[in-house]
Amino acid sequence: MKLTTLSAIFTLFSIILLGAETKAADLSLSLSYAQSRDFWKTVQSIQDKTGDIGAIHQVIKDKYGKPDLLYSRFSASYSFEQNGDFPEFIDNFFVGTNAEALAGGGVQNPISPEVHAYASTMGIGSAGFLSISDSKQSIFSMQTLLGLGKQKQLDAKGAEFIDAIPVRNGILALGGVDLDYVYRTSFGDNFWTTNSVGIRPIYFFSNIDPPLSESETKYSYLVLRWRLESEWLKQFSSDYFDWSLGIHTIAGQSPYPGLILPITWDYHNRLQLLPSLGSVSGIGLVAKLFGDGSYANLTSHAGIYGGEIGGGLGLHIKTFSLNASTYSIENYFHRSEGKTRIWSASIGVVL
Repeated sequence: MKLTTLSAIFTLFSIILLGAETKAADLSLSLSYAQSRDFWKTVQSIQDKTGDIGAIHQVIKDKYGKPDLLYSRFSASYSFEQNGDFPEFIDNFFVGTNAEALAGGGVQNPISPEVHAYASTMGIGSAGFLSISDSKQSIFSMQTLLGLGKQKQLDAKGAEFIDAIPVRNGILALGGVDLDYVYRTSFGDNFWTTNSVGIRPIYFFSNIDPPLSESETKYSYLVLRWRLESEWLKQFSSDYFDWSLGIHTIAGQSPYPGLILPITWDYHNRLQLLPSLGSVSGIGLVAKLFGDGSYANLTSHAGIYGGEIGGGLGLHIKTFSLNASTYSIENYFHRSEGKTRIWSASIGVVL
């Protein structure tokens, strides 16, 4: 069975179920990609030199303390307007499907080398709703998530380098819910604040076997992601365009504005509720340039996110969007190692 089959069936079933009674408002498509380096190329080089410990040391000598990461993600969602068939508190109902691929790893302990790496691909189906307050100042959203895919893990220490590195394969599945609340307040005609809170508990299940050196390690567990974000903006006007300037603050795991990490990243990194104060906080400057309409045509931000400098740019032209950013990602997979600088880009369209 292809990895996206489950989520595609989930989406198709929802459309058939609702299509006869509701009107489709929007189809949203997006594609994102980010990477530092591809660590699995290093793994392949090690495997090509199996049994030659001297040659293996040459491959990994410059890799210590430099964990790598890359991922790609495609998503599609359909939004249905309220037409009287939903409960009154629901304004929009939406269904979606995601396909994501993730890989990473690193080398530790130069005295007795260790190599740890992971890779997974998954299809995820989602369904949820939006509830907008009468004053249009707040939005509440809820969606359920179901995913199915496959993964591989690699853990090798010391003498295991002499033999073939044991790559373990297994199924990876997930189920959970994503809750978000956004509230916006204006002060006069040209100053406003936007505050949001989100929480995402997800249970991951895997049948992969633990490594021989860590036989007690569990590979099925619950992960809880949380996020608090605030933005304060002052708007200015000129003869040619409007623009706004302000600051934003973020608290939560992976406090990187605009960066959507794969859901399976939480699993492979065994995400903690509160890893450290510096890694769950971010603050930066925000600038937005407005053209025709109420949405921002050009956005930019820069600041200290997760204890490191980061920033991004976004371009929005009618229903088309393009974003690019760079951040230093905290690698919980290698807790004693440094952060990983990644470069990401995404493209999206609403039809």
